Amino acid sequence: MNNNLTIHPEFPKANSRRDFLKLAAMAGLNSTLAACGGGQKAAAENELVVGSWGGVWDESTQKHIVDPLVKETGAKVSIVPGNSIEHYPKLISNPDNPPYDVLWLDLDYVAPLAADNALLPLSEVDIPELKNVYPNLRFFNDQAVAGNFGVLGLIYDKEVIPTVDSWQVLWSPEAACKFTLAPTTGWAVQWLIMADILAGGNGTDLNNGIEKTKTLAPKAKAIIGDYDLRPMFERREVVLAMIYSGEAYVINSSGQKQVVLAKPKEGGVMIPNCLVIPKNAKHPDLAMKFINYALKNEGQMGFVTDYATIPVNKNVSLSEEMKPWMFLGDEVDKLVLPDYNVVLKEKDKIIERWDSEIVPLAGKEC
Repeated sequence: MNNNLTIHPEFPKANSRRDFLKLAAMAGLNSTLAACGGGQKAAAENELVVGSWGGVWDESTQKHIVDPLVKETGAKVSIVPGNSIEHYPKLISNPDNPPYDVLWLDLDYVAPLAADNALLPLSEVDIPELKNVYPNLRFFNDQAVAGNFGVLGLIYDKEVIPTVDSWQVLWSPEAACKFTLAPTTGWAVQWLIMADILAGGNGTDLNNGIEKTKTLAPKAKAIIGDYDLRPMFERREVVLAMIYSGEAYVINSSGQKQVVLAKPKEGGVMIPNCLVIPKNAKHPDLAMKFINYALKNEGQMGFVTDYATIPVNKNVSLSEEMKPWMFLGDEVDKLVLPDYNVVLKEKDKIIERWDSEIVPLAGKEC
């Protein structure tokens, strides 16, 4: 992905949190932000420690989850910015004394922790809002829950292609040399899950997805990240692209009203933003309250507003403006949830195959 952050006046906080995290990691951002003003080097013993993803994601976590939690309990809370790549090794190296009480974590990092029973099971008794979460967004026997989620989706220029109802449109004549593929630093793996499904699989055979993509790559305009798409759509160099759903809204809100999000009949690939509690967390009761606030209507709507993330609480009511950018109700059931216990076994080899077999093919017939 392109790592240049852009502020959009119409939607000022909806920068890609994954791109921000790459910048944060490159800059060596490892300070701890205190929930009640100022930074600190280490959390005190009586503080709830929250592992988060840095930047505006932390601002949203503070405003929509931490502030109401502190108001209710008077607790001290510190937010530790980072990313899943940084948080995961700290968890597995300190299972008896985890450095976090609760944290945001990507599902592919949750999977191995859950397999080792390293996470505290979540219950509706301790987290009443859990009962309102879509069942397919509660993971590994409730060792994790999505706080919100995005989708690998498909955007298109409706003035060029009036309607899109299937991923198969990428193979159509009108799409030839007018669409992009995602890079391995973006959503290539998620795309391969969908490509396997389009080839008749169940979304677990990424090698099958590679073979399917070989039939598509020669007519791809480019392999680029989400941030490079806006100028390409503006110049009409492309009319179709795979993208993180929240970024689709940003493009449309920046003035390109002709760019809309498709809802293909095959669904999209779910990208959950998970919340977990390490098994030996020092403050499990506060951690449960933290997750409950994240799942409440106010917490859900806060992230919708700040990030265009999709709510996991099925009772959240959205404005008509936001509904086209969300997957709700029965649409959630159609989304594909990767089995990361299977996917992770092949991921490194698949990335090598993508770089050696797909990248050289891209655009060969354009």
